[in-house]
Amino acid sequence: MTDRPNILFISSDSMDGRAMGCTGHPAAHTPHMDRLAERGVLFTHTYCNSPQCCPSRASMWSGRYVHQEEAWNNHKGLEAGAPTFQTRLDADGFRTHIVGKTDYLSGYHSLGARVTAWADPAGMQVTGLAARPQAVVVDEPHHDWKSIDASLAWLDAHALESDAPFMLYCGLNLPHPPFRTTQKWLDVIDPACVTVPPYEAEMHPVMDFMRVRKGCVGQFSDEELLAIRRTYYAMVAELDAMVGALVDRIDALGLTDSTYIIYISDHGDTNMEHRMHLKNSLYEGSARVPMMVAGPGIAPGGRVDALVSLVDIYPTLMDMAGLAHPEGLMGYSLMPELGGG
Repeated sequence: MTDRPNILFISSDSMDGRAMGCTGHPAAHTPHMDRLAERGVLFTHTYCNSPQCCPSRASMWSGRYVHQEEAWNNHKGLEAGAPTFQTRLDADGFRTHIVGKTDYLSGYHSLGARVTAWADPAGMQVTGLAARPQAVVVDEPHHDWKSIDASLAWLDAHALESDAPFMLYCGLNLPHPPFRTTQKWLDVIDPACVTVPPYEAEMHPVMDFMRVRKGCVGQFSDEELLAIRRTYYAMVAELDAMVGALVDRIDALGLTDSTYIIYISDHGDTNMEHRMHLKNSLYEGSARVPMMVAGPGIAPGGRVDALVSLVDIYPTLMDMAGLAHPEGLMGYSLMPELGGG
């Protein structure tokens, strides 16, 4: 085996950094995330650098701020060929493998992203792009399990085949709305622990604009709000099981002591707080994300309450890999915090 550590990088979408048992959320069912936090360091106040998918990811992958990369919306991220932490690891001999969602490049997100990229700055309230949120019980497990299966298959086939270290990136969609889950996951969320957010009678005009864009017009009954919010926590619970499956496979392959495991999300979700769902605002549910890191030399049970952000991921990865930091990175390596400093 290599004497350089491997990296398992798990990224989710729309995960509120407060919605875990290890951060004290009463409705959360996240035993695997909690276990991962206990075996490493939990960063309790991690924020995205833009509360939107493509800009947030562009910033994280490039190690630079949104305004520097001009990654303004879901249609405008990094341009093809832009250097990222993956290209830096590739150049130094890491076997990098990407599974699932990355969403940091320009022009790949959706037709809706192309329309709103010019409509929003013009002040046009484009409707019909987001349906009114509602909770739905479905029969099929989430399609992210296909990415989990592909990641597990890659680990089984390739993790031990070479002395070169690997970086496996698994990008998941959960718990991104729509609010759909199976009865299995709904049943693990205690409805008594789910609360109705405070009602805001008057909102900032920007928030009113967002409510129209997000299909959140009209009143929602307490029953609707509770159902939506419980479903979101159920989606988080299913995501948690996916994180657990990946961590368990690292352990089963005997890679526990030679693999860093990182779990983050690109942004959060308001989950009907402030009369909205989705992200795009700097409210806590939208901008705050989970981050936990475990691996070689990281003392278990660490907790860092200082403010950090996703732009710190790139320099941290460089330190994990023993590489010099490229010029122009805006974040700070978190390795001192991971080492107990």
